[in-house]
Amino acid sequence: MGKNGVDGHSGGVVQQVTFVTMAVPGPVALQALLLARSMREFGGTAAMEPIWALVPDGGSRLSRADAEARVDTDLLVWLDRDS
Repeated sequence: MGKNGVDGHSGGVVQQVTFVTMAVPGPVALQALLLARSMREFGGTAAMEPIWALVPDGGSRLSRADAEARVDTDLLVWLDRDS
């Protein structure tokens, strides 16, 4: 279903969902990869939605606002490894 497409089952407008997570090099990046694989296999209707893994440049920190500025989507879902 494309962005702002019509869902034939419910008759409603479908929003594009994009999942975003942080992938700091090292163990956190491996956790992000496992999360993405799990979502693809067990995510049901959300399994094929885009998944972005943001990698900080050097020592800089990325925030949700940074993700929102970079991702063109109707609904941004932030995946935090602590939640």
